[in-house]
Amino acid sequence: MVRILALGDLTADVVLPVPLPVEAGSSTHVPWYAVEPGAAGNCLITGARLGADMAVAGAIGDDLFGRYVVELLRAEGIDVSGEALSPDITTTLVTVLFQPDAGKFTYVWQAR
Repeated sequence: MVRILALGDLTADVVLPVPLPVEAGSSTHVPWYAVEPGAAGNCLITGARLGADMAVAGAIGDDLFGRYVVELLRAEGIDVSGEALSPDITTTLVTVLFQPDAGKFTYVWQAR
């Protein structure tokens, strides 16, 4: 079996389906939202679902989002033993605005 190791680059994505572009000063109701692993987390989950032995090493914030991302990856069967929850960093939070019928995405984030 192939073992694939991802080094760092985990984020928490808050995914919101909205009509794009979003106009300044507007208020938009979304029918649903999701919080999921982003960045390398997407590759890790895809590999695990395809049957590869996936693992991650690095650090993510020891905060609500970081702990949630690690738990979601663990639930997908990914080896998270090399991923440290660090109180010294904040998990990068990415707001993903997307228009499902057009396949358009906008990402809003701040580096830690």
